[in-house]
Amino acid sequence: MGWFFTKTGRYTVKSGYAIAQQALEANSPNFFGPDTQRLQAQVWKVQYTQKLQHFIWQALTGCIAVGDRLRSRGMQIDPQCMWCGMATETVNHTLFEFPPARQVWALSPIPTAPT
Repeated sequence: MGWFFTKTGRYTVKSGYAIAQQALEANSPNFFGPDTQRLQAQVWKVQYTQKLQHFIWQALTGCIAVGDRLRSRGMQIDPQCMWCGMATETVNHTLFEFPPARQVWALSPIPTAPT
């Protein structure tokens, strides 16, 4: 007996996850939007702490526990941002649109668009 999805023939969690993702992608409708797969691959090459690398990877893959994500997993919660109430709490809102996050970005040395 062997696992045909690796060169060694041994099962790994990584190979099992890859097969599960391929099956999901084959059954899901096409997604039109920014492709983050190349960014996800580059995360592990960034010279920062592993904690920061992991956080960036979670943000890119949508694994951060925000209202919109929790609701999509069946939790009965209000997806609105509980702090500002201005928008649905998504990863994008939490990291870039939320007023305190915008202040942090404005004070950081990373260039941002004026709008």
